[in-house]
Amino acid sequence: MEGLHAQDANSQGPTTASGTSGSTVAPAADASATNPKNQGVRSGQSMTSLEVVNVNAATNSGGLMSPENADKAESDLTAQALRKMSAVTDPVQAMASIPGVFVSSSDPAGLTASTGFMVNGFDGSRLSYTLDGVPMNEAADYNIYPTFLGDTQNVDDLNVAAGLSDIDAPSISAEGGHVSLITRQPSATPGLYVEGSVGNYDVRKGFVRLDTGQTGPLRTWISFSRTTSDIWQGPGELGSSRVQAKSVLDLGGQNSISMTAMYLRTVGNNYLEPTKAQYDKYGWDYGYSDVAPQFTTTPGKADNAVSQLAIANSYYGLQNNKSDVTYVSADGEFQLADKLNLSVIPYFYMAKQGGSGGAIYLSESTKSPYGMNVGQTVDLNHDGDTLDTVPAYLYVYSNIWRPGINTKINYSGDNNSVTAGIWYEAYRKSEPYTLSAIGDNGLPVDRWAESARYRLPDGTPIDYDNYYVKSASGKAYLADNYTFNDQWKASAGISYNHLAIDDYIRTPGVYRAPNPVVTNESVLIHEDYSTVQGDIGLSYTPNDNNNFFFHSSTGYRPPIAKAYWSYTAENIDTLQRVKPETTWTNQLGWRYNNGDFMFSSTLLDVNYKNYQTQHYDQFLQLSYFNAGAVRQYGVLSEASWHFDPHWTLYSSYSYLHATQQDDFVSNTSSGEVVLPTEGKRMAGIPQNMLSTSLEYDLDHTFIRLSGKYNGARYGDLLNTEKVGGYTTFDFNAGYTFSDWGMLGQPQLRLSVNNLFDKHYLGYVYSTTTNAVAYHGVAASSPTYLVGQPRFEMLTLSFNLR
Repeated sequence: MEGLHAQDANSQGPTTASGTSGSTVAPAADASATNPKNQGVRSGQSMTSLEVVNVNAATNSGGLMSPENADKAESDLTAQALRKMSAVTDPVQAMASIPGVFVSSSDPAGLTASTGFMVNGFDGSRLSYTLDGVPMNEAADYNIYPTFLGDTQNVDDLNVAAGLSDIDAPSISAEGGHVSLITRQPSATPGLYVEGSVGNYDVRKGFVRLDTGQTGPLRTWISFSRTTSDIWQGPGELGSSRVQAKSVLDLGGQNSISMTAMYLRTVGNNYLEPTKAQYDKYGWDYGYSDVAPQFTTTPGKADNAVSQLAIANSYYGLQNNKSDVTYVSADGEFQLADKLNLSVIPYFYMAKQGGSGGAIYLSESTKSPYGMNVGQTVDLNHDGDTLDTVPAYLYVYSNIWRPGINTKINYSGDNNSVTAGIWYEAYRKSEPYTLSAIGDNGLPVDRWAESARYRLPDGTPIDYDNYYVKSASGKAYLADNYTFNDQWKASAGISYNHLAIDDYIRTPGVYRAPNPVVTNESVLIHEDYSTVQGDIGLSYTPNDNNNFFFHSSTGYRPPIAKAYWSYTAENIDTLQRVKPETTWTNQLGWRYNNGDFMFSSTLLDVNYKNYQTQHYDQFLQLSYFNAGAVRQYGVLSEASWHFDPHWTLYSSYSYLHATQQDDFVSNTSSGEVVLPTEGKRMAGIPQNMLSTSLEYDLDHTFIRLSGKYNGARYGDLLNTEKVGGYTTFDFNAGYTFSDWGMLGQPQLRLSVNNLFDKHYLGYVYSTTTNAVAYHGVAASSPTYLVGQPRFEMLTLSFNLR
C-alpha cells in the first residue's frame, strides 16, 4: 500500500515594482497596493527615510528577500520573484530559497502530494498555512497539500514566519511557524491575462484570469487553469482543473468585504516512494510498472489471487487518486470607531478526496493471516462458488465538511495596538477504506470505487476500515504591540486553545490484519485537549539600517486523529495514549538594510517534549508514538546585494542541529527493548542548507541562475540509514516584448529546474525507528521522495486590455 498518499486519501500578469531601472516584467495595476509589505505607502503620501530604504530594498532584491521589522524571524517572496519561476511551481516548491526551508519534490508539475518540506526542522503538519486568512491545514492530521493552495499566478505575497506561529493564527497545532499566502487584489481596470506553458514529460498548463475592473463599489477577478502531466518514473498521468475568484466590495471609509472562492479537481496516478535499497538496486527512475496482474475467475474452482498480489501492488493501474475541493470565505474589515476596528473572517471548506493503495485479498470461506475474511461464507466474485481467494482494490476516500470563523477586534492607540479575538472551527470527516472488485485484466472494475464494492449477503459494504471524525477547535487570544519610542518596541500575546475530538471506528464488515474480527459495533474515542500558550518579543531599531530582535514562544500539538485509530474496544482502556507535543522556541536576531544590501541572521533554539512521530509496521499500518524530548538549535541567515544597477546576488544559509534526548522503548513479542536513540540526530532534518541566486536584469531581459544544497539526512531514529546531501541548480530567463497594443507587453519565459539532471533521494517520506534489526526489534525501511529530473518549461503570456 505504498502508493496510498496523504493528499489522495484526503490527495496573472507579471508584476514589477514601479521605478525599477531595467525592469523586465510587465506591470500590473497598482502593484504596490497589492503587496501587504507596502501597505500604508501610497502615492501622495510622504515616506520616512526608513520606508524609502524598505521599498528600494524590496525592489532591488528581485523579490527573494523583503525588509522585515517584526520581532521574530520572517522571510518573504513577492510576486516579482514568483513570476520568474516555472509556471507550474506550487507555493511550497517556491519556498526553497528561504533560510531554514527544506523542500524536495518528485513532481515537477506540482499536481500531487509528492512534495515534502520542513521549516526549521518542523514538518508541514507543525506549521499553520493560511490563504487570505483562511486555514488550509487538514484538521484531522494537520497536513498541508500544496496543490490545494491555488495557482502561484494569483499569489501576491508569500510570507514565512519561521519557528514561531502568530498568536492569532487559526490553528491548534502550529508550533513551527506560519506560512501566509495573500492573493492579488482585483484591479480597478478591466483586463484579461492569458498564459500558456509547455514542458517536457508532456507537461501543459493554460491559465486565464479576467479582471472586471471597478463596477460601482465592486471589483473582481476570476481565473481558470488546466494542468496536465505524465509521470516521469513510468506509466501514468496527472491532471488538475482549478477555478479561483476574488472580489472586493468597498463600503466606504475603512470598511470593506473581500470574498474569495476556489474549486479544484485533481485526477491521476501516483508516484512511488522507494526505499534506499530499491533506489540503489533499480535506479533513480524506478516507479510503478505497466505489467498488470492476471487474475482468473473459474466457476467450481478455488481461484487464488495471492500469487499475483506482488504484481498488483506494483501496477500503476491500481495506484490512483482524485480530489474535489471547494472553499469559500469572506474577510470583513470594519471601522467601529476612531482607532477601533473589527475583522470577521468566516469560511467553509468541503472536499471529497481519495487515493488507492493497491490490492489485498479476501477469502470467501476461511480466515487468512495477512488478508481479510468476511466472517461468513459469501460468493464475492459471483462465480457460483465460495472457494476463492479474491483480489480486492483498496481505495480510501474522505468526505470533509469544515466551517469556521475567526473574529478579532483591534484598538490602535498612540503607543500600542491591542488585538483580541476568537477563532472557532467545526470539522466532520468520514473515511471508509473501501474494498471493490478487480477485473481479470488487473484493473479495478471502478477506478473510484463508487460501484463494484464487495458486500455481505445483506448488502452491507465490506470495508478494510471505516472511520468518522468529529472535532471542534477553538482559540481565544489577546495580543499587544507596544511602542516605547522610535527605537524600542515590544509585543506580548496569550491564547487559550481547546480541541474536542470524537473518533469513531466503524467496522460493519471486517477489521484489519493481523487478527481479522467481525463486528458491527462502532468504537468511540473521545479526547479533550486544552492549553494556554504565550509569546513575548522585543525589537530595537537604533537607526534606519539596523534592527535587533528577540522572541520567545510556547507551542502545543495535540495527537492527530489517526493516532487513535489503532484502538479497538478490547484495548481502548489499556493502550498507552499518544501524548500532546509541546515546544519552547527562542529567537535572537539582527537585520541590516541600506537599500542595496540586506542581511538577516537569527539564532534559533527549540526544545520539544513528547515529540510525535510515526512509522509503518509490517502490516503497512501507520503506528503513532512519542519519541521523547528533542533539542534543536541553529542559525538562519540570508542576504541580498544589489551590487550593480543590473545585477543582484542573493544567498541564504541554515544550520540546524536536532538531537533526541531520550532512548526509545520498543515493545516486541519478547518484551521491551531499549533503542539507544539518545544523542542521535532527528530523522529527516538536513543539518546544513545553502541557497544562492545570481540575477541579471536589463531593459526587457532577465536571467537568473540559482543553486541549493541540502545536507545529508537520516531515515530512522537510530541513525542506521543515511542518505547523502545533494546540490541542484535552476535557470530562469525571460524577455518582455515592446507594447503590442491591445495585447499589452507579451512575455516569453524559459525555466529549467534541476539544470544538470542531478539524481538523488530527497525528503524522508516515512521514517522508521530502526532501519537495521536491533536486539529483536525487526528492521523497517524508510521510504523517500525521489528528486525530480531536469525539467524544462517555456511560457508565453499576454496582458490583454
